[in-house]
Amino acid sequence: MAEQESVSRKVIAGVLIGIILAALGFLAKWLLPGLWTFFLTVWRWCIQLVSVPTWLLILLSLYVGASLLRAYLSHRRRTRQKNTQPAQRTLNWSDYTCDVFHEIAWRWKYAHDGQLYELVPFCFKCDTQIHPRIGHVDSLGRSTNYQCDHCGNQVLVDGSQSAIDDWVTRQIQRKLRSPNKEWKTAIKTQGWRNE
Repeated sequence: MAEQESVSRKVIAGVLIGIILAALGFLAKWLLPGLWTFFLTVWRWCIQLVSVPTWLLILLSLYVGASLLRAYLSHRRRTRQKNTQPAQRTLNWSDYTCDVFHEIAWRWKYAHDGQLYELVPFCFKCDTQIHPRIGHVDSLGRSTNYQCDHCGNQVLVDGSQSAIDDWVTRQIQRKLRSPNKEWKTAIKTQGWRNE
């Protein structure tokens, strides 16, 4: 059964190829004089005198076309290489712009002199920016409430907002100065938050 299907497919393919070749032969007989006329017209156009020689225009057109094609292909190759190979660049201390302290994600920027600024807290669960509020003040001291407006996650931290910001800043600076480069570990574990 399978042999009959194979033979019938071969017969059908042979008939189709024969029809296509016959059609191409007919078209070639009909088109060849037209192609000869076309090439003869192009040649006459190339040697015709104008203020700029036509051959020079054609040569310049071919050069521009080849240059554009080469630029497109090199751009395409660079794009493919970038997409297929992960970027392997060395980490720099200035890449350390996010970390987690007190179950809160903190992001910041560096000034031109390396000082931290714009230290901003974000929800650890949904990554929404948090605006801290005074939690409570009692005989033990002050606490700050970091509650997410989006998911409701709540973290209560002992100390005022300025004291907590100061503590986080000192922890960031400690990681930057640590001999075992703790900031690199933080980039590898929390770096996705920067993207």
